[in-house]
Amino acid sequence: MNKINKLLVVVLVFLIVLCINIGLVGCNNNCEHNVEYDGICTLCKNYIPTDGVIYQVSNDGEYAKVCGYEGTDSLVVISEEYEGLPVTTIETFAFDNCNNIFHIVLSDSITTLNIDSFNDCHKLTSIVLGKNVTSIHDIAFSGCFRLVEIY
Repeated sequence: MNKINKLLVVVLVFLIVLCINIGLVGCNNNCEHNVEYDGICTLCKNYIPTDGVIYQVSNDGEYAKVCGYEGTDSLVVISEEYEGLPVTTIETFAFDNCNNIFHIVLSDSITTLNIDSFNDCHKLTSIVLGKNVTSIHDIAFSGCFRLVEIY
């Protein structure tokens, strides 16, 4: 390898490292995401749903819904789709007594928050509603006494 080729390789490696550090080249599925309060990873700029959310396909097979949560994260990000279907609904008691959750991000596919969707989430302080939410039951946040910010 001549000197020019070696220099080009060094410059290329430097540029790749620089792009990774400033966020132009993101992480892949093998890295640890750094998810902000909008559900977007600061490294790869992708929307990153939280593990532990339990999804279920509707009876008619037209959409998916959130029916529970088994995780321990304080920030929960709801997926836009499940098994190729849009996630449109947060079911009754889906997040019942989830006292480890401080912040929730709903994807733009969510349209409906049912009765007691977030019942007694005592530490929940903020939620980001997706652009397409059209129905929020009047007691969807029953017992969420610290909820002060809705975006």
